[in-house]
Amino acid sequence: MSHRLLSRLLQVPIVLFVIYTLTFVMVVAVPGNPFQREGSRALPPLLEQALRQRYGMDDNWTFYWRYLGRLMHGDFGESLQYENWSCNEIIAASLPVSAAIGLTAVLIALVVGVGLGTLAALRRGGLVDFAAIGLAVFSISVPAFVVGAALLILFSVVFPIMPVGTWGGPLDLLRPAVTLSLVPMAYILRLTRLSMTEVLDSDFIRTARAKGLSESAVIWRHALRNALLPVMSYLGPATAAAMTGSFVVERVFNVPGLGIHFVNGVLNRDQMLILATVLVYSTMLVTLNVLVDFVNGLIDPRVNLGAPA
Repeated sequence: MSHRLLSRLLQVPIVLFVIYTLTFVMVVAVPGNPFQREGSRALPPLLEQALRQRYGMDDNWTFYWRYLGRLMHGDFGESLQYENWSCNEIIAASLPVSAAIGLTAVLIALVVGVGLGTLAALRRGGLVDFAAIGLAVFSISVPAFVVGAALLILFSVVFPIMPVGTWGGPLDLLRPAVTLSLVPMAYILRLTRLSMTEVLDSDFIRTARAKGLSESAVIWRHALRNALLPVMSYLGPATAAAMTGSFVVERVFNVPGLGIHFVNGVLNRDQMLILATVLVYSTMLVTLNVLVDFVNGLIDPRVNLGAPA
């Protein structure tokens, strides 16, 4: 294992510890009572004190270290608002849903973005280039809830081939995944087009063509391999963000994903659920960024993973 990769792996627990600390400070600083139901009467002081003692929240400093100790054993604690549900159970039920949507969205974004970006670079100034840039601008500009609502109307009302408000089948996965893929697809398209344009004008591509290599070999074996480096760097945070889902997309399509629980945790001041979802997202983000560094070294030998960080 290279020194740089080992150094990045050792940084992961430090980064997660800092994220946990900052999130904890913000969570306890927010005013409000996590045990108070919206619209209900205020809890008697003795009952509130008993609840805080039950969950170990009567002292913030003690709660900080006690919860950190539970995290070391993979225990995210109990939800304060979802009765008889632990945060582990909520994450276990919702994370696969968000992950399935996110991975499908990233796959769609990668295939469409790289494909159209490559075609746009090869047809610079042409109709394909103009259409690709227009699609990228549209994907970034239009909010996800607008696209989601349009897909619901199109495929559930105009063409009633997909039911509304269901989850479990492949068609139920497709609509939120397409909606979630538009923004990363646009960035991947633009990164691929720009990088591919620079690579196609480089000296080693001219040398490859001068050696008599076919145009397809020059593009796929030489140009695209180097042009994908910026895309690979972007895929780490994009995949983490997509896999945790989007509460807007999940809300529009009634998807029982992790994003919905995070929003409910914030609204209900469910401190343990907020900490759990933030740490799950952060772990995925940091881990995927380390993985991207490693993959970049495999794609491009010029990336020196053997050097100290």
